[in-house]
Amino acid sequence: MVSDGRRVYTIGERGDLHAPAIAAGRDQVYVVWPRNDGGIFHLFGSVWSKGQWSSQQRVTNEKGNDVWPRMAGDGKGNIALVWQGFRAGRSAILLKLWNDRNWSKEQTVSEGEGNCWMPAVAYGGSQLWLAWDSYATGAYQIYARRWKQPVQRITRGGAFSVRPSIVVTAAGQPVVA
Repeated sequence: MVSDGRRVYTIGERGDLHAPAIAAGRDQVYVVWPRNDGGIFHLFGSVWSKGQWSSQQRVTNEKGNDVWPRMAGDGKGNIALVWQGFRAGRSAILLKLWNDRNWSKEQTVSEGEGNCWMPAVAYGGSQLWLAWDSYATGAYQIYARRWKQPVQRITRGGAFSVRPSIVVTAAGQPVVA
């Protein structure tokens, strides 16, 4: 369900739905949520455009579960969607980009062999940054990357570091909490 402060809209069908994410494009608002579809969670979405919500569409199509979506818009019509997806026996952080009309192909954000969890995403200074936690070192640590740049490990040591948040300043400087 989505509300604009005046009305509540039902955009998803009844079922096992949870953890919606929302972001604004240029003249659109996009909502994505995980839905149990025959025993596997896939991401579904709906876009608000010209005063109405579109019918829901399936956003992910792979065999593994897709959960914990997060979204960010750049104010120019582009939206980034990140989520935790289970692929090839492990969990990875995945990305799709919305260009005001269509979603890109699924791309892997995280690297390495450890399971990755709880993504975060932000645009700022015309840059896209992503963060997540991973068990790659044997202890949960926070990782981040500017899209298409090398992954950076943010935390060190054996401390339990999970569930990052990220913001990017207008100058393009990421800040991870």
